[in-house]
Amino acid sequence: MTLKRGLNAFIFISFLVAWLTFMIAGFAAGPCQQDRYVGAKKLQYCNISLTLGSWIQVFAIERQRSAVLYLEKGIALVELGRFPEAQMAFETAVEKLGTKQSIYRAELFQRVRALNDEDITRLYVAALRQSD
Repeated sequence: MTLKRGLNAFIFISFLVAWLTFMIAGFAAGPCQQDRYVGAKKLQYCNISLTLGSWIQVFAIERQRSAVLYLEKGIALVELGRFPEAQMAFETAVEKLGTKQSIYRAELFQRVRALNDEDITRLYVAALRQSD
């Protein structure tokens, strides 16, 4: 009977850890994608969401979804003046999209255009050209 209780406790704790990880990652993804936060605060939310949600990226659709977070991370890095790191984040975003037919490719490009920021546009277009 003790083995069964131990197994049940292990399964329950594993479920709680996974659930809590997803919840925190999800809650951090929201502020990362909003313009309410800028710079360091936005970067903090993006890093939390990317770190905690990284292990679910084994699924192709989740990898593509993470491209949005990498784009937002790049935007936060540009706001902080950290251009080389922003370039790497944009390159990772494009890489995570996978194919050119990704449903998120147009979404990312629209986001960049809507910001109307010369540095963000330049770095994102460079990342797109590098991937071709």
